Formats: sequence, C-alpha cells, structure tokens
Amino acid sequence: MAGSGSAAAPQIALGIDVGGTFTDVIALDLAAGRIVASFKLPTTPDDPSIAAVTGTERYLERTGMGAGAVYHGSTIGTNTLIQKRGARTALIATEGFRDILALRRQARPRLYDLEPRISPPLVPRERRLEAHERMTHDGGALTPLEPAEIERIVDGLRADGIEAVAVCLLHAYANDGHEQALGEAIRAALPGVFVSISSDVTSEFREYERTS
Repeated sequence: MAGSGSAAAPQIALGIDVGGTFTDVIALDLAAGRIVASFKLPTTPDDPSIAAVTGTERYLERTGMGAGAVYHGSTIGTNTLIQKRGARTALIATEGFRDILALRRQARPRLYDLEPRISPPLVPRERRLEAHERMTHDGGALTPLEPAEIERIVDGLRADGIEAVAVCLLHAYANDGHEQALGEAIRAALPGVFVSISSDVTSEFREYERTS
C-alpha cells in the first residue's frame, strides 16, 4: 500500500551475452536504474549454454534475488561468419542459378570503382550444386524434379562430406514442392546433415535475398 513505508521490490532484468571468449552477465534494477551485479566467465565453446546457465546460477547465489526478465544475446553466429569457420556447407540452386550468391544484385559499394572489394560468397562455387528443375513464377512445374535427379544430388552431397545444405530453388515462394522434396530426401539419406529450405526461412521473391 502507498505510504506504508515498505520499499518496492526490485524489478530485475538479467542480461546474458555469450561471446567467443567471455560470457557477460549483468543484472539491472529497472526501478532504481542501477546495476545489481555484473561479471564475466569463460565461454564454453562446446556448449555455450553451459556458461549461460552457470552465470545465471552465480547471479542467484550472489544476490539471492530472481529476475523478472532474462535477455540473451550472442555473437557466436557473427564470429562464425567472419572467421569462415562454420560447417562444410553446400548450396542447391536451380540449374543455371548456382552463381546467384556471387552475382548478388550487381550492386557495387562505389559506382565507378572498377576494382570493388566484395566479401567472398559464404559457399564456394565448387560446393554450389545445380538441380535440373524449374518452377514458373506462378508456381507451375516447368521442369519437373525427377527422382533420379534427387538421387544424383544426394549422392554428390554424400561424396563431398557435406555437413549442412541450403536449398534455394527458383520461384519456390510460389511453389515449394521441389524444395521440400529435396529437403526430405536429404534428411532421410543424410540424417546428420543440417538442411535449410528457403521457402521455410523466407518465402518471398528476389532470389539473392532468399538464397543468402
């Protein structure tokens, strides 16, 4: 009750940021606008959740308080992209479109620069495969994806020791039948391989955006 003289219970927000080297933990009393606790501990690369949970337990032990909200962030994905240390990944694109990652939208940082410096594609050309198939913009199967073609692609992935596969076929936003068929076949034949389907991630037009 107002005027009772009792102090309001703190409204704690707990923030946990998992970085490549350290995991940072900070607790903020939102009502008072002050930091209740903050500390670092080593990140656990084999399982980053271990450091996050350990940090939460340490906070509880030190303060004896709970938290009204927990905010979690991580730079692990960004670091993996920058360092090019991710899984051995393949891209499957419609025949004739394997270079969409390299061509992008043909935009240059500076219009008249004849030697622009652009970061290399996340998937090198030798691991970008073409599927003999094609959907039209309105979802019609112009070139059907045959079972033998699916088998050929799966065999190629297996032979190359691929660990992750991105599937982005032309006009899959209008009809994802071919993408889903490929995804199901890859998951069945290569159960340890991570499969990402463009129509599941972002089912919209513009091929470079969907592929990247």
